[in-house]
Amino acid sequence: MRPLTDGDFNVFYDALVADPVVMRFYHSYRDLTDPVARRAKAARDFFGHFREGAERHGYIAWGLWSTPVLASGEREFIGWCGVTTPALADPALGPELQYMLGSKWHGRGIAQEAARAVVADAFNRHELPRLHAVMDGPNAASRKVVERLGFTPRGQVSIYGSEDMYLYTLDRPVKVLETERLVLAELSDRDAEFILGLLNEPSFLRFIGDRGVRTTEDARRYIQDGPVASYARYGFGLLRVGLKVSDTPIGICGVLQRDTLPDPDLGFSLLPAYWSNGYAHEAASAVMHQARGALGLGRIIAITAVDNESSIRLLGKLGFRFERMIRLGDDTSELRLFASEP
Repeated sequence: MRPLTDGDFNVFYDALVADPVVMRFYHSYRDLTDPVARRAKAARDFFGHFREGAERHGYIAWGLWSTPVLASGEREFIGWCGVTTPALADPALGPELQYMLGSKWHGRGIAQEAARAVVADAFNRHELPRLHAVMDGPNAASRKVVERLGFTPRGQVSIYGSEDMYLYTLDRPVKVLETERLVLAELSDRDAEFILGLLNEPSFLRFIGDRGVRTTEDARRYIQDGPVASYARYGFGLLRVGLKVSDTPIGICGVLQRDTLPDPDLGFSLLPAYWSNGYAHEAASAVMHQARGALGLGRIIAITAVDNESSIRLLGKLGFRFERMIRLGDDTSELRLFASEP
């Protein structure tokens, strides 16, 4: 990814605007068949708009090129993704997230990967409170991309020559902690897809338990009734663990206050793809430092399944010591209880 320049217009036009599959949702281009007029309109609509956003607000339209992972041979222009000056008049919506990919790159997860990086950069670079996106109703693939990023649907709007456009918004995540490689932020509805996946990982089901989360709506309820309610009641709770470089969510970590335990307890779980990189220790160390410092917590406990050796080793590195075996209910398996004293 790098910022687009005027010198990229020809490859941009050939890869995107000249591709009828890409442009089928761009209503104002449907009847514009004259190539000269079409090229001039694209220069105004896209690169003119990019320049305006850059000059007025510092917004960046990022060009996307292939890497050897995606294609052998010379780098190919894939598309673009960025935040732009919004077409909708409401300033409370913030700038607009937009992207386009050449049709040969559709369905490979590139749009979501690029958009996630752009969203993280925009929130950090511009300290924006909110972003929005506008998607064509029939464009199910693009609507799915923004929904997976946590954008909330806000209903239909009339814009870009169509009555069938859908508005989505995304609020800036509340950042709680930052480490060398990670950002820990409050969980919100934007994390529903991620939470759905994490809570149904075989490792989560085996070592932590089945939370009965089967749909994104279930995941939203889990977030609201669990972590979000805990933030409001106690001032702490499970946090979203994301990679600093891309904002990719990789797990959860935080201190909980359960009705079934006498003391606050440390909880954590990472997607298996990110195990054995030191991320769990990095996140848990930051959480414990905050618990002892800013939160002023005293005794902190942790519970693990009897055979969860990796979590047991991690708790040892954090200074926890095994105390006893417990059950959280009459019908539950025995768990190991560890404690860390101030």
